Amino acid sequence: MTLGTFAFALAAVAASTVAQAMLKHGVDRAGGVNLFGGQLLSSIQKIVMEPFIIGALALILVAIPMWLQVLFRLPLSVAYPLVSMGYLFALVIGVVFFREALTPLRVAGVSIIMVGVFTLSRSA
Repeated sequence: MTLGTFAFALAAVAASTVAQAMLKHGVDRAGGVNLFGGQLLSSIQKIVMEPFIIGALALILVAIPMWLQVLFRLPLSVAYPLVSMGYLFALVIGVVFFREALTPLRVAGVSIIMVGVFTLSRSA
């Protein structure tokens, strides 16, 4: 795998992970989604009008062609595990922006995943 392909994969995964964080923030701002009872329609209205939800969907639309390029350049068995880098990005975003706890167990788990991703990336 070339450095350029790896960087492209990294950018696609980062965009997707940031979009997930935007979805989280948007649904928090909207007060959640009530799937039951008479509030389903009003929940959907709040979600559809939430700027962070709209931005997240736009960012996902940007990430899709980037990821398609990664899939074109790499075997699936190498490309798909690179998505696991999102765990590292999500951990950092969660701690920095959502004030989530950074526990030793979380750090150990993400570290193990990153070692696996690195090992797979070296096999291509």
